[in-house]
Order: sequence, then structure tokens, then C-alpha cells
Amino acid sequence: MYKAFLFDYDGTIARTMHIHFRAWRKALINYNINIKKDDYYPLEGMNLYEIAYKLCNQKISKSMSKSIVQKKKSIFNHSIKKDNYYSSIKTLISRLIKNNYKIGLVTSSHKDQLLKSSSKNFLNLFDAIVFGDDVKRNKPYPDPFIKCSIKLNLNKRDCIAIENSPVGIKSAKKAGMLCLAVCNTNKKKVLNDADFVYQDIPDLLNSKFINKLVK
Repeated sequence: MYKAFLFDYDGTIARTMHIHFRAWRKALINYNINIKKDDYYPLEGMNLYEIAYKLCNQKISKSMSKSIVQKKKSIFNHSIKKDNYYSSIKTLISRLIKNNYKIGLVTSSHKDQLLKSSSKNFLNLFDAIVFGDDVKRNKPYPDPFIKCSIKLNLNKRDCIAIENSPVGIKSAKKAGMLCLAVCNTNKKKVLNDADFVYQDIPDLLNSKFINKLVK
């Protein structure tokens, strides 16, 4: 019997991925590295320092990685606008809450980034939040999802994860959770490790799976 839904944030709930990409690109241009979306999007969900390391072809020191991440976060925090959510996400969350499901947020974004992109009123809808700087090992390790289930006082098998990236799906599946994926930022073919894949949030909201669980 499922008792909770654990949402990823960037690219699943919020339309923020293009802002993250632009921030990474601007931060890296100073190092003569010019990235494309296909370089970044498959890495979405990883630890920020690991992303920097991979985008630089593993040719940077730890101190340089920290400098790049700080620059990227600064650019992002000055560029993002609050509460730019995908269509029907509030309706989906509202329906789940009305049906007595607990709601969790599992994001690889650091807390300062999330507070810049989301209002406190929206974040207050969640019973538990795990930020990227709350765990030593981010996605694709299972740690973030497991930590969220613990904060909710639930068995991980009682939780359903909702993701938009291959890295996030791997994390949820390694945690032993059922995973639903939405093609908000990635094509279906790279999300096939999820248990169910939907075109977008409205498609998920109107799915047979959701309608079996909520009134």
C-alpha cells in the first residue's frame, strides 16, 4: 500500500532546467569550455561538483570544481524567477494531499538555489524535503530518496518517486521505490528504466495509475 509520493524538483516540478543550463554555460565559458544541452541534461540530478567535473572532461582540481560551482550558483540565483511550475503540478499535489498521501521533495539543488526558485508557501506543501547539500552521495545513489523516506517515517517500499532524468530514475530504483517518469526535459527512450513513463504532468495526472490511487 503506497503512502507517499517523492518528487524531484528541477525539470519535474519546476521549469528551471534551461536556467541551470545557461548558468553552467556562463560559468564554464571562463575556462574556454562551451557546453551544449546534450552535455548537461543527462547529468541532471548529480552532485553539483560531480557535474562540474564531468562537464570539464575530468580535467579539473577539487578547488577549481568548487569555484565553478560557486560561480554557477551565483549566476543561477540572480537569473531565476520564483514559482515557474509545470502545468497541472499543483493540481496533482493537491489531489494527493486530499487523499492523505504524504508528499516529499528530493532535489539535487542546494537549499539556497531552491529557495530562490520556489516560494515558501509552495515548499510548505511538502512533509519532507531533502536538498542536494543534505547528503554526501547524490543521485544516482539511493541516499537522497532513502533519507526522504526516513524523514517521513515510512518504509522505502511505501514510496513512489516521480522523476524526469535517467540519473534520478536510477537513484529511485536503487532505493527500492516504484518510479514514474515524465518527459518534461528528456525523451522517453532515455527514461525507460522507470516503471511507467508519461509524456508530461497532465498525462500523469490523468493516467490510470494515478486514478486508481486517488479519488
